[in-house]
Amino acid sequence: MNYSSLKIMATPLMVFILILLIHQPYRLPAQQMPTPKKLTDFSFMTGEWAGKGTFYSPNGVNEFDVHESVAYAADSTTLMVHGQGFDQQGAKHHDAIGVMYFENEKLLFHAFTMQGQNVIADVTKTGDSSFDWGYDLPNGGKIKYSVVFTENTWEESGTYITPDGANSYPTVKMALTRQVD
Repeated sequence: MNYSSLKIMATPLMVFILILLIHQPYRLPAQQMPTPKKLTDFSFMTGEWAGKGTFYSPNGVNEFDVHESVAYAADSTTLMVHGQGFDQQGAKHHDAIGVMYFENEKLLFHAFTMQGQNVIADVTKTGDSSFDWGYDLPNGGKIKYSVVFTENTWEESGTYITPDGANSYPTVKMALTRQVD
């Protein structure tokens, strides 16, 4: 075997090894891996919830039945929230899932709706069992939700804030109670 035939055989092998190395995820050594922050301060949310909601729009006011299911996942580093809303005839008008988590030290909520929309919202804890979450809209306006829990109740209200910040309008209100087995 001469040098040029060895070179011909080695080139594809080197390319293959290079491709494998490039596609391997970079991992820090175990002692350098950051410890994920847990959401243990949000245990008040976990469980099954049901109640009534009101949706406000330029077309009027609509009432709906709500069911929310909240559970920890990924060793308490995320909080999974699944909500469904049904109109008075039983038709589903709301089906969304959200994941609350820390990215670095920032608390975020990534929500996905049945209409294919998704948003990453900032979360600010406002008390032992309350928080606000919200996001900016493309038109410069904002959506803000305020959430307050007691041991057995979940109150949430949503507000649209105009781009100039001068006006705000209610978008949704929910009053839920913890469901006990």
